Amino acid sequence: MKSIKIKKTIKDLMLEQHCLLEGLINKVEENLGKDYKFIIDVFDELKWEFEKHIFIEEKAIFKFFNPTKEENYYDTVPNLIKEHNSLLEIMNEIEDDLAIKDIKDITEDMAEFKNLLIKHKEFEEKTFYPDLEKRLNEIQKENIIKKIKNSFPGLSNHY
Repeated sequence: MKSIKIKKTIKDLMLEQHCLLEGLINKVEENLGKDYKFIIDVFDELKWEFEKHIFIEEKAIFKFFNPTKEENYYDTVPNLIKEHNSLLEIMNEIEDDLAIKDIKDITEDMAEFKNLLIKHKEFEEKTFYPDLEKRLNEIQKENIIKKIKNSFPGLSNHY
């Protein structure tokens, strides 16, 4: 029987990346107060994956989102970039907390990070990516998908 390849969208691939980030956050939260070395290793992976996520969004995806001043989404990309910066600041605070083994602050900062990330990803998944995909032609979509897959080789290979 011949297998059918399902073409993944930009949203599909970025949703997979969002799920990876959430899984890493959960691993950190589940191990707080247990295995400190494991927490540091998982947090390092979380930060690395999040920085790659930001890079691909800001360098390969956002440049194609060009609404006019009259559209409701005119401030979308600058606002998403501000959220990226806020999330990175929280990650830096968590790194500082990890360095001094401050479990209380790690817990609070992880909760803040998780809440902001969930809000951020929900907007992207429900509003930004669907609107973006309507604006792009097939060549632009394929170009972005190729860049996503090169940046995240562990993502789904169904394309």
